[in-house]
Amino acid sequence: MDSKIILKQSVNKDQYTNFLESTYDYICPDEINTIINNNIILPDKWNIGMISGFSGSGKTTLLKTFGSLPEIQWDHNAIISNFKDINPEQASVLLSSVGLNSIPTWCKSFNNLSFGEQFRANLARCISIDSPIILVDEFTSVIDRDTAKSTCNALHNYIKKNNKKIVVSTCHTDIKEWLRPDWYYDTNEQSMIDRGLLRRPEIKLQIFRCKYEAWHLFKHHHYLSNELHKSAKCFLIYWDNKPIGFVGILAFPNGAFRNGWRLSRIVILPEYQGLGLGIKICNYFASIIKSYNNGLFYIRTRHPAMVKYLSNSNDWQSVGSKKYTKISGKNHSVHGISWKLDTRNANSFKYIGAIGNIEESRIFYEKPTE
Repeated sequence: MDSKIILKQSVNKDQYTNFLESTYDYICPDEINTIINNNIILPDKWNIGMISGFSGSGKTTLLKTFGSLPEIQWDHNAIISNFKDINPEQASVLLSSVGLNSIPTWCKSFNNLSFGEQFRANLARCISIDSPIILVDEFTSVIDRDTAKSTCNALHNYIKKNNKKIVVSTCHTDIKEWLRPDWYYDTNEQSMIDRGLLRRPEIKLQIFRCKYEAWHLFKHHHYLSNELHKSAKCFLIYWDNKPIGFVGILAFPNGAFRNGWRLSRIVILPEYQGLGLGIKICNYFASIIKSYNNGLFYIRTRHPAMVKYLSNSNDWQSVGSKKYTKISGKNHSVHGISWKLDTRNANSFKYIGAIGNIEESRIFYEKPTE
C-alpha cells in the first residue's frame, strides 16, 4: 500500500462560525481537508498489526482499508448465549482467550457488565467472526490500563496459537509491549515504526501469608462458590503493591494422604485475568510444597481453561474426574477411609513437576501476617 487518502469535510457557516471570525480574528474555511499517507508496508508473514496515533489522525480510515468493521449486537440473554455460530464449548474458550474467565460473568447480559467486561465480550465476538482479517477500532480506549495489559497479553496468545490475523487501531501506545504486534504504524508520523524485539514486561509478584478474613475481598469473584473452609491456609498475591489475587489451600482430611494438600480456592481479580497468573501461582505453590518432605499437591477444577492447561502440561498428571467426600449415602473405600462418591463433572490433577526452592517453602508454613 502506498497512496494518499484525502478526507473532505464541509463547514457550514452560521452565527457561531461568524462569532469565531469576529471575536478571534480567524477565518473559518469552507472545507477542511485531512491528508492521510497510507504507507503501510506489510511483512511477508504476520498475525498482529497495530495502528496508533492521536484522535483524528486517520486511524479508523486506515483500519478500514483492511476490510469492513464488524457490527456487534447483543440481545438480553447471557453473553455466552450470543455466540450463535459456534458451540458452547468454543464460546467459553473465546471468552477465556480475551481474559474474561469468570463463569458467573458469562451468565450476565451485556448491559449488566462493567466497561472492561463489555470491551472483552465485544472483542471475543469480533474474533469469533469468520473473516480473513479481524478488525478492532478504538482498541482498549474505554478500559483501565491494567485491564488493557491483561487483555492484550491474552489476545496475543490466542491469535498466535490459532494463526489468525488481526489489526487494531488505538490512541494508546502503552499496550505495545503487551500486544507485541508484528507491525506497527504511527499515524502521527505517518510511517511504519520499527517494533524491535518486543517482549512482554516482566511480572514480579509478591506472596504473603494472610488471615482468613482476606477472603472476603475476593470471594465474590470465584466462579464456583464464595465459601472457604476456615482451616484453609490463605495467601495474598500482590503486583505493583496492589492485591490482585487470593489462594486458599487445604490439607487432605483425616490423613488420607501424608503431607497431602489440595487447592481450595484461587481468585485473580478480573482486571488481571488473561496474564496467565493463575496457573503459574498454582505451579509455584505445588513446587514449594513438594520441596518440603516431598509433599503432594492436587487441583480439582471444572473451569474449562484450567482443565485444558493442566491436561496438556507435563507438570500435572490427571487422576480422574471423580471426587470422594465425607461419609454419607453410598460409601466407597479410598486409602482405608469411607467416602461418598460425588458425580459432579470435574477433573482432578496431581503435581508431578519440578521441586521448588525449599527456602521459599517457609511462606507456606509460617504464621499469617496481619
